[in-house]
Amino acid sequence: MGGNKQDRALISVIVPVYNVERYLDQCVQSIVDQTYRNLEIILVDDGSTDSCPAKCDDWAGRDDRIMVVHRPNGGLSAARNTGIDHSTGDYIGFVDSDDWLDSRMYEVLLSNLLKESADISIISSTYEYGEGRSFSNKLASQYLVMDSAQAFRYVNIPGYYDVAAWDKLCIRSLFDDIRYPEDVRKNEDYGVTYKLLDKAGKIVYDSQRLYHYRQRLDSLSNTVGAVSMEPVHATKYMMDIVAKRYPDALSYARYGYLRAACGVYDTLLRSDSKYRTARIALQREISSFARRYVKSIEKEVHLSQARRIQFHMISYIPWAYGLLFKLYKLVKRTRLE
Repeated sequence: MGGNKQDRALISVIVPVYNVERYLDQCVQSIVDQTYRNLEIILVDDGSTDSCPAKCDDWAGRDDRIMVVHRPNGGLSAARNTGIDHSTGDYIGFVDSDDWLDSRMYEVLLSNLLKESADISIISSTYEYGEGRSFSNKLASQYLVMDSAQAFRYVNIPGYYDVAAWDKLCIRSLFDDIRYPEDVRKNEDYGVTYKLLDKAGKIVYDSQRLYHYRQRLDSLSNTVGAVSMEPVHATKYMMDIVAKRYPDALSYARYGYLRAACGVYDTLLRSDSKYRTARIALQREISSFARRYVKSIEKEVHLSQARRIQFHMISYIPWAYGLLFKLYKLVKRTRLE
């Protein structure tokens, strides 16, 4: 463990909880077992209708570092904001209640943050598919100390960190005027992460894979349902920030927008006919943007051959892209089954 400053620092760990009775105990146990002990663990029961409210109260009775807040259902953003409002820690982190942590996660996050005098500390993650199957698309052995301009480059490059809330530890003051958008029910992390990266003076990233991100077919992030356009809106907002304040990173921001927009377009391809108008409009938007900027992006950002093909197919032969995408998803699903 580090010196006295690290030992005294209080970390508020905010855990929004909603109908995850199968996974909650593993999640909370992994937080309770952290090697860094000075934690304030805030379980925000967001109107759960299963056994989660009782489980939360039981955990509070077993560990005096745990606080439980019961609230009417308002969604993930509202639950996170409630946790922030109830927190008293010097630093704030978030955990999704169906995931779990390596025992050293908060020790590493805080140690790096203090060592580099940073405002945000970030680690890496592993996707967990059950039955011992896991995957990570993050590059190993990376340690980066960045200013905001550099952080906006790397957040838009595959293989480093994402926009998620749960892989980060932030100094408390960053949240003085930042909250999660309660009118956004999916992909709410995007805009907030961009605001945090813009506001931070220094950011440190360590690629140790210390967060275990459970992949569930019924989770909010993996269901098609109502399609969220938030990644498109938020990455446009991010491009505006970068264009005004960090123009040297603009090609990376444009690449990040294209990746996010293509991801939403892929979701629209899997959705029912009521999204046809939105799908056509987004395809035209991507096409116009790609034709205008892909060549300049390629001069600064390494694009894989697959990514180049994707951009060109959506731009010029979207019907063929749609057929190939649906075939790919069918083959992938068959392999998983």
